Amino acid sequence: MDIRNDVDLNDFYPRQYIKRIIKWWWILAVMSILGGLVGFLIARIHGGMYESNAILTTAIDYAYANHLDDSEEDHLVTAIGNLVGSTSVIDTVMMKVNEQGYELTRTQFEEAISLSRQGFSWKLSVLADDPLLAQDLANIWLNTALDELY
Repeated sequence: MDIRNDVDLNDFYPRQYIKRIIKWWWILAVMSILGGLVGFLIARIHGGMYESNAILTTAIDYAYANHLDDSEEDHLVTAIGNLVGSTSVIDTVMMKVNEQGYELTRTQFEEAISLSRQGFSWKLSVLADDPLLAQDLANIWLNTALDELY
């Protein structure tokens, strides 16, 4: 009985696959280089996005608040986040942003920001194509929120 006659042509043989790769190595190398160049050009054309973060950390004075259970603590910290993301804070931020000469609509600003809770802290994030714009927006937003809190 000859084993070669029982071979299915759809079977995978690594040896044949490796021989084919070695035979056509130059196509693989050229395609890899072309892929890298295309990726580089797309990255240069598209540009980068920059993220600036500001962290607002909260604390509870237990000498003043006495004993609070977890749900009461959660409610207090959530209330601070609600204020930071409130319409009045965003309106004030937009006014300050426009005063500084940035041409930014409210919709653009709301699409660029995110507010996330991390324990007793709130992370204010701003995405922009200009790193200085992202930093300025995050700082304006944080300072406006602090003004509202005090």
